[in-house]
Amino acid sequence: MTEFSKTLMVSTDVAHIVLFHPQDLAHSSQWPIVWYSEAFIFPPKAQPGG
Repeated sequence: MTEFSKTLMVSTDVAHIVLFHPQDLAHSSQWPIVWYSEAFIFPPKAQPGG
């Protein structure tokens, strides 16, 4: 297993960085780019097992 470490700095008043494992979200590849901000999408995916 290869380790990965990355430090990011975001200089802005409003920002977020969302990390998801690509295999967990392969079914959403054709969804709009801001799908994660929709209230009906993000809460279920943010929950364990979502």
